[in-house]
Amino acid sequence: MEEVNFLVGKGFEVHVIAETINRKMISDCNAIPVKTLKWPFVKNKRLFHAERVQKYIEKNEFDIVIGHGDIVNQDLCYIHNCVHLAHERVFGKPLSPENTVGLMHEKILRAQKFKRLVCNSEMMKEDLMRRFNIPPDKVVVIHPEFNLEKFNLLGGEKKRIEQRSKWKVQEEDVLVGLITSGNFKKRNVDLLIDVAVEIPNAKFVVAGKNKDSNFFTKVEDLNINERFLFAPSIPDVENYYHAIDIFVLPAHIEEFGRSVLEAMALSKPVIVGSYVGASELLKGKSREYILQKLTVEEFKSKLLDLIRNEDLRKKLGQENFKQAQYYSHTSQNAKFEELVSSII
Repeated sequence: MEEVNFLVGKGFEVHVIAETINRKMISDCNAIPVKTLKWPFVKNKRLFHAERVQKYIEKNEFDIVIGHGDIVNQDLCYIHNCVHLAHERVFGKPLSPENTVGLMHEKILRAQKFKRLVCNSEMMKEDLMRRFNIPPDKVVVIHPEFNLEKFNLLGGEKKRIEQRSKWKVQEEDVLVGLITSGNFKKRNVDLLIDVAVEIPNAKFVVAGKNKDSNFFTKVEDLNINERFLFAPSIPDVENYYHAIDIFVLPAHIEEFGRSVLEAMALSKPVIVGSYVGASELLKGKSREYILQKLTVEEFKSKLLDLIRNEDLRKKLGQENFKQAQYYSHTSQNAKFEELVSSII
């Protein structure tokens, strides 16, 4: 939708093609929604969708085709997940050759019928180039942006007080937060719980959707549920960031991790795993808080540094805030415009 709004604003006629689509949202942006046919009896639904899209493309004359990991023929190919590397990192074994997402990525990245492959981190770029033998001149990195209108410091103190009050967190409490869309296993919530047991003088919150109840059970079994909270996903998620003192993402892998950038934009110190793509954005002393090993010992040590030192938290938060401003939608749109211009 960021690309749609930008291209419409530049005078392009934009067609958005998808199997599941919000027609009103697309139309409200002055773009054209196109819904592809669903057919439940095909073996590979992703390939079936790609074929439907290809037929629509062939019937129209487009100056540029942008895909997001779902079609084979395109000018700009955005890949958002390293499905092979992620499976290896999380489960310690290769991805099944029958995995439909993996099969689609294999088809796209081995055929290389794109003029540019856009990756959202250098980590992703290096893995895909090596794994699929993609020439360096066909690959570009554009880090995802953050929404400056949503993630800014205006009214932050009021939002902080209100949200902490809802969670029954006192102002003197140090609140550590992991805010994500979901998939607690990939984001390594297990490690955060293990560290929370070792640090009784702090409170913790994990926000996001997750179907696996094992994490909730583990917190109860360890008798830390009074200071380890789980919060649902909400539209005004910025309130969560304002409420916390330290943001953490000890993920096994995160191809980028926009939540890290959002935390930085709200002046939060962050602790992230080395396989989190957004760690590439950290500069100066903040780089000392990248976890080289996902162990309780290292995570606990770095977290205690920040819990015990409010001045250090403020210093890192200020550094992160300055760095985040380079990745607002204004700066990232300029990179996207340059990329589009190089293709047309």
